[in-house]
Amino acid sequence: MKRLCQFILVMIFTLVLVGCGDFNQNQNCEHTFESGVCLKCGLEEEIPYEYNKTKFDGKNMQIIIYCNTSDTDPFNPIYYKTDVESKKQRVLDIEEAYNIDIVFQEYPSDAKWGYERFEWIKANSLKTNTSNHIYSLNSNWVKALAEANAIAELYDESTSTGILKELKVGINEYMKEYSKDSKIYGYEVEHTHANSFMHYNINLIEEYGLEDPAALWNEGRWTYTQFFNYIENAQIEFNKNETTKIYSMGGTFSDVTLGLISGSGYKLIDDERVLVQFVNSDIIDIYLDCKELFKKNQWSPDSVGSDISLNFVEGKQLFQTGEFWYFTSEMRYKNQVDFNIGVVPYPTSDDENQEYYVPTIGSMGYVFPNIENNENGLTTKVLVNIIDNLYHGFENESKEEYKDYLEEIITAPSKYKESSINAIMNIEENFTSYRFFDYMSIVDHFLTSTSDFTMDRGYRIWSLQILQSGDIEGFLSTKQTEYQLILDNIMGKIIK
Repeated sequence: MKRLCQFILVMIFTLVLVGCGDFNQNQNCEHTFESGVCLKCGLEEEIPYEYNKTKFDGKNMQIIIYCNTSDTDPFNPIYYKTDVESKKQRVLDIEEAYNIDIVFQEYPSDAKWGYERFEWIKANSLKTNTSNHIYSLNSNWVKALAEANAIAELYDESTSTGILKELKVGINEYMKEYSKDSKIYGYEVEHTHANSFMHYNINLIEEYGLEDPAALWNEGRWTYTQFFNYIENAQIEFNKNETTKIYSMGGTFSDVTLGLISGSGYKLIDDERVLVQFVNSDIIDIYLDCKELFKKNQWSPDSVGSDISLNFVEGKQLFQTGEFWYFTSEMRYKNQVDFNIGVVPYPTSDDENQEYYVPTIGSMGYVFPNIENNENGLTTKVLVNIIDNLYHGFENESKEEYKDYLEEIITAPSKYKESSINAIMNIEENFTSYRFFDYMSIVDHFLTSTSDFTMDRGYRIWSLQILQSGDIEGFLSTKQTEYQLILDNIMGKIIK
């Protein structure tokens, strides 16, 4: 037994010596690295992150980044994101490395958003004195600007060549939102999440013995027909309350119908063919089904055109359309509701082979002028290098961080919180395949008289007329013609 113990100790001592020998060998080795690995000892080379790979000397020139300064410029007093001091130092380090002065600047008043911003960037691309400009831009305008030759190509997927590869910038699925014809034209920094869901009163679920909607989604039992059956059965239970009228359905009519249409695998505007398709028999059936909920007095009438209804706030309405910021805003739920709220996606199609869609208005990132050798030798590659340096290490929010955010804002009992978050994350896991660009928001912007928030002629308002219309198909046919003309006009202006 003693000999066995001695043998084990000798073996352990020998292994320690061998390990230490390897360590000492690595320490004493005169390394010869190739492709990041020492040919002699196998040690991986530590390569410090390098600013200004392009070796550009700006001679103290200005680089202007047009953006929303409150979420881009860490020196802005109202900057609201994290790591402020680290980001301030990053800007200073980059300025020193390139010998430049970075200026974060708001877009001018004639380029606040949408088509006006597109036209302004396009016009700037033709001017020689704007080559030092970088533009923060929503990805939904990239195809148009690329078609107009107003922005630089950064990567060609068909040949695996371009500035992004030369600078060793990682290309993710979201960056492909900045593409046209397999060519990437933008640097994505902040991708969007699915945000439009149905919210529901958990207290009513428990009080009336109803099944948890989010749990039904997670179990694959939240199809179109099952959803409408759920509304019907919930209303039967609520009607047993003889003192208080409780509605099983609520929310803005435009959001609910868009959610049901998209979830069922249809698009009001086909984003690939840029074709308005309001007059689709399946879409019309969805409108008719929603209209029936009003006839049956199941849909809270005070919610159809409001972001949040009084009935929902007072606990007299089961479902409500909403976004995540509602949970933390005093204009919505915070300090206004005294019950727990769950979250569930819009239902899927009854046909399991049908697509499931989530409309989006794009991600945020940067586009660049197409320049070869301007002031001080400035090129597009230098501008891309600056942005890549600016965001290195401050990557997009991970799925884990997003889940932590949901954990923080959804303050419901554990089983409901878990089912809601699992349902949301199920959408998030598939978001890149579910999402499609919603041209409705583009057309509505052009129908707007003052701002994006005054859609007096947009879908949010005119969709309410469906509730009064005796000829839904005729009404939608008129709207389809109107929208197609506007869309053709927009696209025609863009591609000229």
